[in-house]
Amino acid sequence: MQFRLQQEASDQIARGRKVYALYCAGCHGQEGEGFEAPALVGPARDYCDFGDAQRLYAWIADRMPPEDVLPPQETWDVLAFILHANGELPEGIPLKPGTARRVDLRPFCR
Repeated sequence: MQFRLQQEASDQIARGRKVYALYCAGCHGQEGEGFEAPALVGPARDYCDFGDAQRLYAWIADRMPPEDVLPPQETWDVLAFILHANGELPEGIPLKPGTARRVDLRPFCR
């Protein structure tokens, strides 16, 4: 069971990386460093006020990308990729509605 969850989480991050490259990198930079839009990866990331991954997901799903082309699963995948890149996603935990509230972003944003 644990191996299956780890594989699911790893697959989600890989999918998120691909979706990020297609829809997010043009504004947020290839590595999330910020470009025309705020940084998503690294110390300058601009999402610390959301508190947990569920609140951050809700904001992203409502506003990003501006073309409103991402279905919910791809939004979860991109968020998993971003949180993983920042070391904020617990290892082996797929990001989804049932797990996102438990991903507390505050300790990483001080």
